[in-house]
Order: sequence, then C-alpha cells, then structure tokens
Amino acid sequence: MATPDFAISLKILSDAFLKLIQMIARRSYSASSCTESRRRRSQKSRRVGLKALIYFEIMTTIALTVGLLLLFCSRPATA
Repeated sequence: MATPDFAISLKILSDAFLKLIQMIARRSYSASSCTESRRRRSQKSRRVGLKALIYFEIMTTIALTVGLLLLFCSRPATA
C-alpha cells in the first residue's frame, strides 16, 4: 500500500512462488496416481507412496521457507 511500484516489481516472485506450489501439487498427484496403479504390488506401492509423501513434505517446507524469507527480507508495511 505504501509503495505500489515496488509491489508491482515483485510480481515476478509471487508468480514464481505460485508456480512452485502448482508444480508440487502436480507432482504429488502424479505420484499418488502412480501408486494407485501399482496397488497390486504392495511393497513397491508403499515405497513409492512414502517417497511421494517425503518429496511433498520437503518441497512444501522449502516453498514456505522461501516465502517467509522473502517476507522478512522485504519487511512490508503494516496497516
């Protein structure tokens, strides 16, 4: 609100953050559908599902950490 030009210049970062979240959602969906297709092989499906869960958790943590770091580094004005 205080510096709209600066906020507009940071649009690239917000778009990149949203695309990162979308990529994570797509990855987790493809991993879970892959797991379902291999349901007959329970040992392998457990391994794939566990890897998908770990990957999703790690990528979500990284995305949130990057978002918080950008928030604290930019120090937006509070209302």
